[in-house]
Amino acid sequence: MPLSHDHIRTTVETYLARHPHEREQLGGLLDALNRPTDIASRSTFTGHVTCGAIVVDPLGRVLHVLHLASGKVLAPGGHTEPADESLAAAALRELHEETGIPPQAVTPWPGYEAVPFDIDIHDIDAHPGKGEPGHQHFDLRFLFRLHTATDVPVVLQEEEVGGIEWRPVDRVTYTTSAQIDERNPAFARIPADRPRQALIVTLEPFPIANANLPHVDLPVPDIPTTVVGAQEIERLVTLTDITPSSLLLERAADPQRSTWALNECLTGHEGGRNPVLDQGWASYPTPLR
Repeated sequence: MPLSHDHIRTTVETYLARHPHEREQLGGLLDALNRPTDIASRSTFTGHVTCGAIVVDPLGRVLHVLHLASGKVLAPGGHTEPADESLAAAALRELHEETGIPPQAVTPWPGYEAVPFDIDIHDIDAHPGKGEPGHQHFDLRFLFRLHTATDVPVVLQEEEVGGIEWRPVDRVTYTTSAQIDERNPAFARIPADRPRQALIVTLEPFPIANANLPHVDLPVPDIPTTVVGAQEIERLVTLTDITPSSLLLERAADPQRSTWALNECLTGHEGGRNPVLDQGWASYPTPLR
């Protein structure tokens, strides 16, 4: 019989007990659990549960598969089935179906036997040919480790999977940019068609990190990225003659200036007072002298 609402709710609430700050962004899943619809069924287009398996081998690599339907490289996973005894069991079944890796080749990560490592909500495009409207997946991802470092036999589910890859952990970064593209509810207010830049803020200036030099063992960002000091950020947000976004876009478009410290690009621009700091000072019960 299908997975019960009680089982799904208990699993989600156990996860939220560890991650209470995620309750708001998982509101859509919690709302769905309060409806009489079967959210374990893939035909429930107000949103339904899917399960994924995050598998780590003894070398610290994470298993990924190329899902043909989406064209994306993701962890193995998919829809639940009526025969699944639990959400974790659904993740193991999907792992076996998509890759041929048998359930006995992996074990749950200690502490995650029945609790997801991650829960994500993402939008799925409509497929008129299948009679499927646009809907949401409530994706519960369970963490497993592979017993052996030697290659395990792989038999791909050819109609759904185009290949597998074991990726080092430093390549497994679910960036904010990726979450914006996938319309994660936590970033739903951010337009997906705007230019993006990343700012890595350090307490002390570290401009050499922006230089056009090889940075061994550092992941390669997929959007323009600048390392800035906290004082540079304060100057940036108090500009009065140009918006911060315009200045950053101009800097990123210039091959030379994009390797400079941000302070160099701020020189010559007018700035005002920082309203956040002013509000902070004003909040003290007695004036500071």
